[in-house]
Amino acid sequence: MTDTIDEDETMIMDNPGPAFFEADPAKEYSLTFSLLSPLHAAGRKTLMWMRCFEEDKLRGAVVFLGERQHLWPEWRAIAEREGGNHLSAIIAELALADARKRYGAGNYMFELCTGAKIENVGTSSIRLVMTLATRSLPIIEHAFADTATRTAFMEGQLLGDRFEGTVELAELALLRGRAVLANRLDSIAAPRAATHSRSVH
Repeated sequence: MTDTIDEDETMIMDNPGPAFFEADPAKEYSLTFSLLSPLHAAGRKTLMWMRCFEEDKLRGAVVFLGERQHLWPEWRAIAEREGGNHLSAIIAELALADARKRYGAGNYMFELCTGAKIENVGTSSIRLVMTLATRSLPIIEHAFADTATRTAFMEGQLLGDRFEGTVELAELALLRGRAVLANRLDSIAAPRAATHSRSVH
C-alpha cells in the first residue's frame, strides 16, 4: 500500500466514496470506519472499530486518517475482504511509520492538534485551518453565497453561537469529507443570514 502525503498540498484530499469515519468520545474515544448501506438497519455497515482512549490521541488519529482519504476505498476493500482487525493492523503500521518519519522515534504517536482557526478570504469566502504541533493543515476554502452570508457566519462564530466549535468543524471534513463540511457551513450560515436580512429591512 502506498501511503504518500504531500504536505505542500493546499487542502486535504476529499473523500472519494461512501466509506467514512465517525468519532465517539463517549465510548473510550473510539473511531468507527463505516460504509453507507441501505441493507443494514442503521443505514450503515461497520467495517472497523478502534479505540484511542484519550482525547488528544483521538484528535491526532482523526488528522492521520483524514489526510489519507484517498486510501479509504482501498481500506474498505481490505476490511470487506480480510476483516476489520487486519485493516486495524495495517493502519497501526502506517501510523508507526509516520511517527518514525516525523519524530525519529519508534513509538506509536499521532500528531497533537492544538486548535483551528477561520480566516476571511476575498469578499465572500473563508479558509479553515487546523493547527498541529509542528505545522498547519488547510482544511477547506469555502465560498458563501455572498458577503452578507459570510458576515453572518463569522459574527455567529465570534459571538459563540457556533453550533460546533472550530476544531469540530475541521474534524467533520477529516472524518466525512470536504463536501459534507461545505454543506454544514451553508446550513449554519443560512438562518443567521436570513435573520440579519430581516433586521436590516
